[in-house]
Amino acid sequence: MSIFGMREIVRVFVPGIPVPQGSLSVSRSGHMYWSNNATLKPWRKKMSDAVKAALPKGHTPLDAPIKVTMIFYFPDLKKPKPYKLSAPDVDKLTRAVLDSCSTSGIYQDDSRVVWIDARKKYVDTD
Repeated sequence: MSIFGMREIVRVFVPGIPVPQGSLSVSRSGHMYWSNNATLKPWRKKMSDAVKAALPKGHTPLDAPIKVTMIFYFPDLKKPKPYKLSAPDVDKLTRAVLDSCSTSGIYQDDSRVVWIDARKKYVDTD
């Protein structure tokens, strides 16, 4: 993942299988939660921690137009193909990243993101 303001701010690689944001559900008590919270929460924390670690010292949250580039890598146990054409959806993967970046403090709010380049690719498991 790369985040750009007027220049590249941070480049981060987060190992692991990407987890999509999922859908919001409501409990019987009226509490809202992500349907896949058990896997999503650790993934988002892992991403947020990686971004925080990559930020320059003294970084203040960006309040400007931002471009985010993301490549999601998935293992392929068979012959690798260039792009992953099955679930999870790239928009749900992107939401998980943008929310993690908000938590990390790289920008004030993910509404500052005006350009997203996101891809899902297979990688050879060897």
